[in-house]
Amino acid sequence: MEVDQGIIRQIVFYGDFLAVSPMDEVTGALMGTPFRREDVGAVLDRFPLRDYFGTITRDQVLDTIFYVD
Repeated sequence: MEVDQGIIRQIVFYGDFLAVSPMDEVTGALMGTPFRREDVGAVLDRFPLRDYFGTITRDQVLDTIFYVD
């Protein structure tokens, strides 16, 4: 993921989550979004996430994007 001045410029999801829809629809919608959990969550809410992430939940996707060690 690339974030510049607090805006998502590029994002890619890797993994085998048994998606039935092309992931580029979600990643395209996320580009240009402020890198804040609530803003990213609002974008994810526009999609039937099961089609893109299988059994991975919205909160799990957000936890992965905003992971802090």
